[in-house]
Amino acid sequence: MMTVPMAFGDLAPNWIVGADLIEFLGLGFENDYFSLEQMAYDEGWSIKVDARAKEQPSAVVADLAAELGVRRWPAVAQRLGALQERLRPSLDVPDPA
Repeated sequence: MMTVPMAFGDLAPNWIVGADLIEFLGLGFENDYFSLEQMAYDEGWSIKVDARAKEQPSAVVADLAAELGVRRWPAVAQRLGALQERLRPSLDVPDPA
């Protein structure tokens, strides 16, 4: 789970970003992990990430991903939606007051 502390008001602060560590790594290893917070602010973030998926990662990133068994997410928007639907109900996160 990722929490974006500055996402308040109508923005969703909590996001499921992988079913396990390897899946999480697959979300950010090519796009950088710092940019993940943008999913809380930019509804089109996942579409932009999918568009960049055609770019090839650097050799170092590709080698590390192969060593760890990390795979890029083929459809970020759909996978994020599925994770939210399946796992969010099991979280014990209080509603913002």
